[in-house]
Amino acid sequence: QKTNAAIQAGATPDMVIGNPGDLATYDTAGAVVDLTSYINGADGLSAAQQSEINKSLYFDTWNNKIIGVSWGRSAQVLFYNVEALNAAGFAKPPETWDDFDAVCAKVTTPTFSCYAFVSSTSTFASMVWSRGGNYASADEKKAVFDEQAGVDTLKWLKNAAEKKYAYSPSASFGDQTDFGNGKVLFTFGSTAGLPFYYTAVKGSAKPFKWDIAAMPRGPNGKNNVDIFGPSVGVLKSNADKQKGAWLFIKYLLTPDAELDWAANVNYFPATKSAIDATVALDDAKAKALAPAFPDYLPQFKSGLQFFATIGRREPTAPAWQAVRGIIANMNTAVFLQKTGPDFKAIDPAEAAKEGVQRVNDALASFGK
Repeated sequence: QKTNAAIQAGATPDMVIGNPGDLATYDTAGAVVDLTSYINGADGLSAAQQSEINKSLYFDTWNNKIIGVSWGRSAQVLFYNVEALNAAGFAKPPETWDDFDAVCAKVTTPTFSCYAFVSSTSTFASMVWSRGGNYASADEKKAVFDEQAGVDTLKWLKNAAEKKYAYSPSASFGDQTDFGNGKVLFTFGSTAGLPFYYTAVKGSAKPFKWDIAAMPRGPNGKNNVDIFGPSVGVLKSNADKQKGAWLFIKYLLTPDAELDWAANVNYFPATKSAIDATVALDDAKAKALAPAFPDYLPQFKSGLQFFATIGRREPTAPAWQAVRGIIANMNTAVFLQKTGPDFKAIDPAEAAKEGVQRVNDALASFGK
């Protein structure tokens, strides 16, 4: 809101941090600088530097322009209790949804649950992708999760609830709390939460070994993780200020700056050099960067092994930020089998149909 007001008043800062959709909104107002010429210019990134970055994950392209660059993103991953999984006879986290169900069938008891369900748009998107489907159309103008992969995802949620493999925690961050207390095997959440998971496990009566993994896959899909997080954009001013802002972004992409950011904010760095440097850290070097970083460095390194190669991103168009609540309500209605004013359908196929209709209506009316 402050940035929008500054744009309207003609008193913008030189640069701004925001979600990609926010930057797209500012660009629609004509306030954002296209970074393409800066990236490729004399003071830009060399071909070697650019080759280190997965541009689809860390550059924000909107209307054929690069409007933002991120030097760190987080990922939606599977958190799991290694000791409980091993005790049930499984040597590794589930790679497929059939594997996931097999684990749940084995571990679920009246006092121990397999999965703590928290309705998340990012988790839903990742689940749809994992079954070979699409969450949005290629041009991001329509939702398409009423296709088979989306319906199958909702069927899976309904089945997990009916078989009592999964439950919905009543308290905020109840999934983290219950995970730390050894009451549940799996949760899905952001890697930005690694410190909180560490604290939950460390503070429990019986701490245990835990780790993170990618989203399981269906027969027609692939393992993936949903990548998200803020970017930095340059707002229009004058040549000197815009160049200065770009040079600061360029600095943020240096290995030392990336490593410092990763250690203190728990976001995965953008460049291969910084990723390799993080993997090479021992506890002493990690502690020098941030006192708490060694606590969850093993899990952070686990994420570094897969996030850059299997990461995907949700739509960046501004209108999509406004519809996340619709999708969350859909998931909750199906999981709890409870209709309400926010969402009516509870049958998976009908819910997917209603969800897509609600989202597409909202997308069509956005900004009008």
